[in-house]
Amino acid sequence: MNITKQRIALGISAVLLPLQTFFGAISGYFIAKILAGRETGKKGLFNSFTLNIGAWKLHLHHWMYGLGVALSAVALGINLPFPQFSFGLLAGLVFQGLSDYSDWHRVFIRKRK
Repeated sequence: MNITKQRIALGISAVLLPLQTFFGAISGYFIAKILAGRETGKKGLFNSFTLNIGAWKLHLHHWMYGLGVALSAVALGINLPFPQFSFGLLAGLVFQGLSDYSDWHRVFIRKRK
């Protein structure tokens, strides 16, 4: 491969990898928006997962799932399919959960008597 073909190949990959991540993030954001619903009361296709623990309720937000999958993949060396797109997708899911909900930080909630 001559020097010109190498530069072209490097240029193409330098453009495609960030585009994969960008489209993954956009996809993750809108998928989460559709599936999780809105804070204003409009339900998505899935309800939040909660666990009752004594006088407390543990609310597992969807952004926690995305962060958990991403961190697990990195820590355990799991190869996600289409890694740039997959990590972008997970980042979009996390971003939507943190940006669209004012209660994103409320994980342990005291039950009312």
